[in-house]
Amino acid sequence: MKQNLNDLIPKTVYKYRDFNDELHKRIITHQEIYFAKPSEFPDPYDCRYKIDKDFIKDEYNRRIYYAKQLGTNNLFHSQIDQLISQNLITDELIEVQQNNTQRIINQLYGIFSVSLNYRNPHLWEIFGGNNKGFCVGLDFQGVLPLNQGTKGRVKYTDVEHLSFGVRAIPPKSPSLQNNGYFRDLPFYRGSYVIMVERQ
Repeated sequence: MKQNLNDLIPKTVYKYRDFNDELHKRIITHQEIYFAKPSEFPDPYDCRYKIDKDFIKDEYNRRIYYAKQLGTNNLFHSQIDQLISQNLITDELIEVQQNNTQRIINQLYGIFSVSLNYRNPHLWEIFGGNNKGFCVGLDFQGVLPLNQGTKGRVKYTDVEHLSFGVRAIPPKSPSLQNNGYFRDLPFYRGSYVIMVERQ
């Protein structure tokens, strides 16, 4: 039997706020919610776009990528040799690509993080004014209708940047430059993203 999407969505979600931050009070005084840029999160690994430099610079991985783009099974095709030699990949180039992509993500997405738990000591300390703030319960469906934005539960992992790695640098060759390589982006399409944490 097909499960109703509404049954999977929590009825109430919670937002921890700090009384000392005037903007935080607007959730009550103006009934406003704030969608943060991905780069505004305090955790350096949260919503950051990171490129796996070692993977990208590895010649074997690059050969696999170029072979796929060229539609060949020969990893040592002369065109691949040429692409490898013509397209040097440096840490500086990767850093520029990483920063440019993060800037684009910041422009495209706003994130509103909420919790399913209003009694979490860690969240009270970090986001609730060091245990002196307040926590607001929100009608998830009323405030954030299903047909607006993208919603999903946060998936925690112990592996750094597990789903944040771009797996190929696009070659400069005109015949291949239109092939997408923005795989494993940590965000969905849409104007904003709702993140629901279990904690």
